[in-house]
Amino acid sequence: MIFLYLLQFACQRPEEVTTCDNTTLSFSQADVETVGRQKYSPYHNEGPQVAAFDVDHDGQLEVLQCFMDEPLLQYGHTETTVVTDLCGAMAILDWNQDGWSDLVMEVQSNELRRSTTLWWFENRQGQLIKHHETPFGVDQIHSFRVGDLNGDGLEDIYASVLAERNDQSDQNVILWAHEDFKVDQSLQMDHASRKTFDSALADFDLNGTLDIIDANDRGAEYGGNVLWWNDNGSFTPDHACHCLPIQDAMGADVADVNRDGWLDIITGDVNHNHLLINDNGSSFSDVSQAWGIDQLEPIEMSWGVRLVDINNDGAVDIVSAMGDHTYPGMEETEYEGPLGVSMLQQSPDGFIEKANDWGMSSMGSFRSIIPLHWNDDGILDYWITDVEEAPQLWLSDSCTNNNWLNIEAPNGTMVKLRANGVTWTGQVHGQSSYGANRSPHWHVGLSKVTQLQSMEVRFPNQEWQEWIDIPTLNQTITISPEN
Repeated sequence: MIFLYLLQFACQRPEEVTTCDNTTLSFSQADVETVGRQKYSPYHNEGPQVAAFDVDHDGQLEVLQCFMDEPLLQYGHTETTVVTDLCGAMAILDWNQDGWSDLVMEVQSNELRRSTTLWWFENRQGQLIKHHETPFGVDQIHSFRVGDLNGDGLEDIYASVLAERNDQSDQNVILWAHEDFKVDQSLQMDHASRKTFDSALADFDLNGTLDIIDANDRGAEYGGNVLWWNDNGSFTPDHACHCLPIQDAMGADVADVNRDGWLDIITGDVNHNHLLINDNGSSFSDVSQAWGIDQLEPIEMSWGVRLVDINNDGAVDIVSAMGDHTYPGMEETEYEGPLGVSMLQQSPDGFIEKANDWGMSSMGSFRSIIPLHWNDDGILDYWITDVEEAPQLWLSDSCTNNNWLNIEAPNGTMVKLRANGVTWTGQVHGQSSYGANRSPHWHVGLSKVTQLQSMEVRFPNQEWQEWIDIPTLNQTITISPEN
């Protein structure tokens, strides 16, 4: 392993470690005015698109959300504004490389989806202004994921595609980035993941390149989820693993669940989330039943699913946004009624459902989850979307004596933290469940640790670097490679 010495470091929003009077974790819905779907759509089962990032660089995230054929709204802490009159899947990246995060958004010409265009919004010091547009094709984009997929130092865009008609290709697309802000579409015929609802980019074999996991619907027809290994920008499906369940998957996320240094996978499905533990970068083992992941009821369906440390105890937990899988208005409706949010806490004996204990009692037909620091109390809050109703913001009501660190860095940055004989390994990314993105970050709970012993960072396309000035805890830090 090669160690170099780091580079650039900035701190934001430090939080003093204090003794809490209310350390019983609980959440309640924030009293914020949000907007639900305004008009009926035959495709509304897919729900809204949502993205969160600090648009104006004031230290607080804004949330952008919209329903198909309706305005894109920007929710801030004090006001709501309209960005544009149409919407679609969104990607957050600094495509013009000026230090301000920009927006790329899919826009469809009509509900029949006969033509799809990408709109590129430039962030002009806090104002998102449409800059140009490029044609995409006839398919619908379910999600965008951002990362440098070929090691050229530029962030590419991976588009998860869902076709609605048999004559459409239903083929995922890599938009390769160029210095002139333009993109090339890569339509590889051997890269067809049928009915992809969600994807995640992660370095599963720790070779320095981002691999891909596709969560695919209608697995019985098309073969289920697909794991793609990255060889310098050329992707090969893993047919030898036989480790991915055949399911109707809607969501995917990655994290080091068992703290062995390798990134694991979770996927969501009807009445069953699947947790796949990484076997040293060569294969995966499904531990869903053994670890108590499969706790959903037969009528429940997990759409957005996230691996996060809910209570900062140092162990990765699971948050699932559940909802019906069909919608009112069909001739033969299968609407199952409102469902809840699942919050599975990791314990030494497996995972325990804690949603009701923690006050997460809301019911709906939920879709995506964005964990974010909204009230800056050190405990993650949650923006949760609904297929029809207004999105909900759930805030923590308590404080914690558990410590934490929130790291912001370029997509794909790997970080290792060591303290008290334990190593936490994480990847900074902006993928945030089905239909959702946020600015790249890694929030890590550290339990009773009061000081880190070491910190290592591997930025995209670089070697591991040892951190010299180890940060204090309970704050958000921003790290970036040397210019």
